[in-house]
Amino acid sequence: MSDFGARVLPVEKAAEYVGLSKSTFLSEVAPVVRPIRLTERRVGWDRLLLDRWVDMKQGLSPVGADAERVNPLSMLP
Repeated sequence: MSDFGARVLPVEKAAEYVGLSKSTFLSEVAPVVRPIRLTERRVGWDRLLLDRWVDMKQGLSPVGADAERVNPLSMLP
C-alpha cells in the first residue's frame, strides 16, 4: 500500500485512500469533497476531508454536546 503521509493527495492516491477506483471516486466522492487547486494545472484532495467523508458514510457523528447526527461534511468549505 502507498504511503499516505501527504495531506493533499492526487486523484489516484485519494481514490486508493478511500478504497475506491478512480472512476468511482470521481463520481461518488469528488462531487461532495471538492479538490483543492494547488497550482494552475494541479489539484488534490485534503486527506482530512476524505476522512470526514468516510465518517459520514459510516454514520459517525462528533463527540460532545452537539453530537446529535451532525453531518461531518457540514464543515466543508
